[in-house]
Amino acid sequence: MRSLNEPTDISVEYKGTSLTLDDVADEQKNWFNAEQLDITYDSTIINNGTYRAKAEIKSSYASIGLIFAGTPDTSAGESDTVRYFNFTVTKKKIGITAALDSGGLPTVTLKNAGDVYSGDTGDRAPKFGFTYKGGGYEGDSPPTAVGTYTATAKITNECNYQIDTANSTISVTYKVDKKSVAKPVLSGQVSKQYSGVEQNFTLQGVTADVSLTLPSGVTYADGSLNVKDAGTYKIGIALKDGGAATIWADGTSASYEVSITITKRPLNITITAPTSWKVGETPTVTVVGDSLASDKTELHIYYCKSGSAVKYDLDAYKEVVDKTRTIKMPELAQGDYYIGVELFGDKQGNSNYEILTGSVTHTFKVLGNDITFTKDDIK
Repeated sequence: MRSLNEPTDISVEYKGTSLTLDDVADEQKNWFNAEQLDITYDSTIINNGTYRAKAEIKSSYASIGLIFAGTPDTSAGESDTVRYFNFTVTKKKIGITAALDSGGLPTVTLKNAGDVYSGDTGDRAPKFGFTYKGGGYEGDSPPTAVGTYTATAKITNECNYQIDTANSTISVTYKVDKKSVAKPVLSGQVSKQYSGVEQNFTLQGVTADVSLTLPSGVTYADGSLNVKDAGTYKIGIALKDGGAATIWADGTSASYEVSITITKRPLNITITAPTSWKVGETPTVTVVGDSLASDKTELHIYYCKSGSAVKYDLDAYKEVVDKTRTIKMPELAQGDYYIGVELFGDKQGNSNYEILTGSVTHTFKVLGNDITFTKDDIK
């Protein structure tokens, strides 16, 4: 009785189309005789993996006693005229080059663009990524800490391709430098006069990498510093991470300050008073300060003898209605005097105002009473 060699397992590289025994190299299938055998497959053979194939002696030859050599595995469905073998499709090897792009980031290019079949698009095409290693870090996400790393390319999706490591450059040295951050700067006016309402100053370039230190009275939102009261305010600007992974665009990393100023509003004082009166008279004097309607200022009102710096307080003699101070002058001896008005320290809203001359004065005389003589007084 004649016999045929049993079929042996075969393999072939992925070709992008369905495969049959015709695609297998002759040296792997020297057992195959197309005249005597029929080959059938459990499914279409195309993607990488192992498939089950059936070799069966044609009936015309089985009827004259042709069988396979060896012992059949009857539990697997084999017989003297039927044998099964594995048909393995291996992944196609492709050559790649790992390099740095113009931005200094790792990238992968194919050595030969035609290595990936045109029909393999979307998820069927190989997708590339990297494993990063260095400075105690190892992972698939790009490192953020400053340092030098080795980026090793790999295919990240399940597909019919594998990297031909023997004919590829799969690793590249990848350096993470400190991130350059533009320094925030003030734009436009940096000094404004007190207006009674919150005013805005533009601070450009504040990003998530920047931290601000704001003095009392200052707020920040959406590129704007906001402040109401008079004063000079210093805003501290720093890299949020202290320069660990960031650096100012000018190559420095130290924190710095910018200043904004609300200048005091000039307070105009109007004194309405006689220029003279007689001993014993107590005329009325009015003093008006033109502070904003919503503000209140406290004024110190006094009188002095001409040539003397001694101030005699008139605050006890005043009545205040809105912006007007009304004073009934005390009785004064004959002489030359002046009324002085100045801001009373930082009381009330005084800190937002200034009298440009320091004080406002009004001079007056207190005259002696007239003496009337009669003829009887003349001897």
